[in-house]
Amino acid sequence: MTKDQLNEFREKIAKDTEYNDCRERFRNNYEDIEAIIGDRRNLINNVAQKANQNKLWEQEGIKSAARKLCCLTPVGNKDRGFEAGTNILRATYFLRHHTGLFDKWDGFLEDLDDVNEIEIGSHWKGKDPILAVLTIVKQIRDNLFHGGKVQLENKVYERNKVLICLASEILDIVLKNIN
Repeated sequence: MTKDQLNEFREKIAKDTEYNDCRERFRNNYEDIEAIIGDRRNLINNVAQKANQNKLWEQEGIKSAARKLCCLTPVGNKDRGFEAGTNILRATYFLRHHTGLFDKWDGFLEDLDDVNEIEIGSHWKGKDPILAVLTIVKQIRDNLFHGGKVQLENKVYERNKVLICLASEILDIVLKNIN
């Protein structure tokens, strides 16, 4: 990415107040959660443990946000050419097929009734849905904070906006429930 492209991207998000607000809220919430939890190396596991103590999976909005998140193509990893890694595939497919987020009759899973997805998601079993959601949110965070999510192409820009806004929504709920 050139300096001109970076400046063009910054100008684009400066005009897009929703995206800009989501990015800022996401960054601030993640930093606040890091400050509250303290241990950055085990942050996701520690947040999930605290969230489960507070029954976060039952809190208003978390399942809706998780459902929206796992309806999307699994989040890629900038180090893998934005292809999703095994852990993200397992987390996403676990949420899709093993948590009851989707009713078999709502049509979404009918289109995705993929035995391969079900099998991959089954390897996440034993881990909880909050940990799966937080694992995906962390990948979004890593892509955003460590570069790679600076895209000018409209389709990619809009997908990144959706991902970042969903991640912000999830972290809003997490932050309210881990204090």
